[in-house]
Amino acid sequence: MIRSICLATFVLLASVIQADDKPEMILETSKQKASYGIGMNIGRQMASQGLQIDPAALAAGIADMLANKEPRLSEKDLQAAMVKFQEQLVEQAALLATKNAEEAKKFLAENAKKKGVVQTKSGLQYIVLIEGKGTSPTAEDTVSAHYRGKLLNGKVFDESYKGDKPTATDQPVPFPLNRVIKGWTEGLQLMVVGEKRRFWIPADLAYGETPQRPGAPSGDLCFDVELLEFAPAPQLPEVPKNLAE
Repeated sequence: MIRSICLATFVLLASVIQADDKPEMILETSKQKASYGIGMNIGRQMASQGLQIDPAALAAGIADMLANKEPRLSEKDLQAAMVKFQEQLVEQAALLATKNAEEAKKFLAENAKKKGVVQTKSGLQYIVLIEGKGTSPTAEDTVSAHYRGKLLNGKVFDESYKGDKPTATDQPVPFPLNRVIKGWTEGLQLMVVGEKRRFWIPADLAYGETPQRPGAPSGDLCFDVELLEFAPAPQLPEVPKNLAE
């Protein structure tokens, strides 16, 4: 079934790409709408991976194979082209990582000068948004918190609630404090129950420059965190995917 859908999608993609001179398609039937949705997902995935694909060449390759035609490239030429393409992707990723890292360094340097922002010895930055009362957790405790994680450009990549603030239906996230990213382990030990802080976390206290992780390729993140409660952790619950080291 999945294979059939993929083939149908490639056929649709090929026909659409090669028919630039045809009138714009009107999506009326369920089949057309579903096909368009599958095409959107494929395009979105390619865009998220930063693949600079030649649409016409892509369509030609799909069409030739579906028509059982002789490939226009020898296996040797194809392999050489794929190696070169991969090298270009690695080079582009390295350049982007350097650019983003420089911008993040500049951002954190300027941010540290703002009123109310505190920077620790590790480079972690924070500001208190709402003050709380009580004691602070240790790294061995299990904490319960609401949070919203963003890239430095403001794009949200993970959150425990929607809207401006949590509601009664939003579930806080419990996790062992010694099993999350270093910025969280350090930062939440500085908080007290009921407090809300905004943390700016450098890459070396987050996920580094690991591909396909939040903040990649520079790795710097911003979190709004509200500490609700904490307790000793005799049993370790599962760590949220986007908080694990």
